[in-house]
Amino acid sequence: PTNPDLLYGAGLLAFQFRDFAVAQRDLVAALNQHHPEADFIRFTLGQIAEEQGDTSQALNWYEMVGAGQQFLAAQARIALIDAEAGKLDQALARLATLGSTEDEKIQLVLLQSQIARSSKQPARAYELLSKAVQQHPKSPDLLYERALVSDSLGHAANAERDLRLVLKAKPNDPQVLNALGYTLANRTTRYQEALGYINRALKAEPANPMILDSLGWVQFKLGHLAAARQALEQSYAKLPDAEVAAHLGEVLWQQGHKDQARQLWDNALRAHPGHEVLLDTLRRHPQP
Repeated sequence: PTNPDLLYGAGLLAFQFRDFAVAQRDLVAALNQHHPEADFIRFTLGQIAEEQGDTSQALNWYEMVGAGQQFLAAQARIALIDAEAGKLDQALARLATLGSTEDEKIQLVLLQSQIARSSKQPARAYELLSKAVQQHPKSPDLLYERALVSDSLGHAANAERDLRLVLKAKPNDPQVLNALGYTLANRTTRYQEALGYINRALKAEPANPMILDSLGWVQFKLGHLAAARQALEQSYAKLPDAEVAAHLGEVLWQQGHKDQARQLWDNALRAHPGHEVLLDTLRRHPQP
């Protein structure tokens, strides 16, 4: 009962089975028995506290993680908790001082961007990313993230510029091809060009629901309602996402199935309350 390796193994298994009380008991015991993976145990105990809704205790465990393999992950969790509590400046400042390698610094900026976006401050995310791009101009990850932020800000030209730069580094990447195709379909009238990029992405990943959503959306823009519905229904079956529901409902509405579209949107809104694309769709199609 006092063997640290057995306590460690039992605690991790209990955590995987989501038996958090047993996991916490055994991992604390392993820590008290001086198990060598002390920082990993502290990080896991922080995760357990978060799962139980005790963010104060989670912060205590994460703060105790020392410099080593788990340090950046623990600091990232602290920043995320701070941001969720409305302390965005504090969260971003914590991450800004971390990272010793180029890859670590890039990953931390990406996390800063995601935190700013989650806090509904995309302009702040764009500013952080643009500063990082000046320091790492060839980073496809930074350029891709900035393109997504640009798109959310309605700056289609900036998004297209960055996505084309990423394509130079990753000419056959289906994620990038799909993002460029969707941006062109959603923000411009260059639908045939958009379809070309999306078809290239679909050739690489024919079952990808996000690419099928893009295909359905560009087909809708082209006025090909039957093809649009087929692609979007395939996408929604694999990925019951609010944005896919918004797109599929648009097609159903144009086909005259307004009650079916309304029911789809209402169900999606219950599952994803506050989703911006879905709310915008409902505003454009108000109840009679």
